[in-house]
Amino acid sequence: MRTLEARKDLTSGSLAKSIWHLAVPLVVQGALMDVFNLVDMIFVGRLGASAIAAVSIGGVLMGLIRMLAMGISTGTVALVSRFVGQKNHEAARDVVGQSLVLSVACSVVVAILGWIFPEPVLRLLGAADDVVPQGVAYLRVVCVGSITMFLTLTLSAGMRGFGDAVTPMWALGVASLLNVGLDPLLIFGWGPFPRWEVAGSAIATVISRAAGAGILLAALMGRRGDGRPSGLRVLPRPDGERYFARIMRIGSFSALRMLSMNLSRLFLVSIVAVFGTFAVAAFGIGLRVRIFVMVLGFGLADATAVVVGQNLGAGKPERAERSAWLSVGYLGAVVVLLSAVFLAFPRVVVGLFNTDPEVLDMGSRYLRFFVPALFALNFAIVLARAIEGAGDTLPTMVITAVCLIAVGIPLAWWFSRLWGTDGIWAAIMTADILQGLGTTFVFRLGRWKGKRV
Repeated sequence: MRTLEARKDLTSGSLAKSIWHLAVPLVVQGALMDVFNLVDMIFVGRLGASAIAAVSIGGVLMGLIRMLAMGISTGTVALVSRFVGQKNHEAARDVVGQSLVLSVACSVVVAILGWIFPEPVLRLLGAADDVVPQGVAYLRVVCVGSITMFLTLTLSAGMRGFGDAVTPMWALGVASLLNVGLDPLLIFGWGPFPRWEVAGSAIATVISRAAGAGILLAALMGRRGDGRPSGLRVLPRPDGERYFARIMRIGSFSALRMLSMNLSRLFLVSIVAVFGTFAVAAFGIGLRVRIFVMVLGFGLADATAVVVGQNLGAGKPERAERSAWLSVGYLGAVVVLLSAVFLAFPRVVVGLFNTDPEVLDMGSRYLRFFVPALFALNFAIVLARAIEGAGDTLPTMVITAVCLIAVGIPLAWWFSRLWGTDGIWAAIMTADILQGLGTTFVFRLGRWKGKRV
């Protein structure tokens, strides 16, 4: 196995190759994650509506917990990539070690709370009586097993910081295949396996993530050419606590930014729901299309974050800036192609999900409003992650919260009174454009180049 020091140098040579070296496997990872979740829902769906509801509500709660893990990951990438750029590999490995300690501590808290309080939380979210027992079984398993999610995300972030996105891609690929194989065995009790139904889906997920985490841990603990361990260590106080503080200072604002995105969607759903089931369906389809575009966008953006971090560590801020604009250009080319498809064949795109005439009509209008927003999201996604890769997460959090919640939600409520669902689509477009403009302004200011992490 290659050592961490032997990963691709992102601070010299072709910027395009550096970006795509990371972006391609990151895009594949995003697609695999969608497949992972889709397979779970397909098998659970055969158990009935209450089972789907249990997993769906449980998924919302785990999404909130995932934000915490993603916050740790953002801090890990920013620090590891900066140290790698400085050729300080010992410090980079120390960051990963402390990030793992922090992840384990958070997962213990999640496990305790998830075991004790699943029922009241489910009822608070409106789960029906027939959903609660299955939801409790699902949540207890995934919360107790949340350590596998924390470890997988943290280890993947550490590998990316070193310039390796291929190993995490293979680890997630193995986890996805294992999940596909385990789901029917544990959900339906095929062969010698017991029938655990919804709980079986959760157990399959935890086992699959554990396998992926094991692959990543083995890669990080590989030996160097001189035979000495190249892996991790847990630092004593106060050195370890200083790393904790630095990881959380960077990661907390990133987690709040993701929380703002999710809260915005929840508020929007409540506004859309006033106009009935067809409107909610159209909004849901639009959201799926948006996520499809963002999978590619986040792949390029996450790659850019690593390139930015390593080049800032190497004292090459101009190269770091060029990498971000190059990624904006790459994603922009894709946005142009997708926009042409959305404008020319909106009903065909919506019809892939639902063919009801009213859903087709509202969904098609949503896509037309979405096209201008796509160009703004190009800048918002890539440049925000570039800024976060420098460890400067506060400005992007403020921009996202202000644009999506403080501006977007009131506009959606107001415009919906004036123009119905078209008003909601227009408000979403406006918020996205403002987010793109705000992020571009902050990036052009360039203060992130001097950010100390």
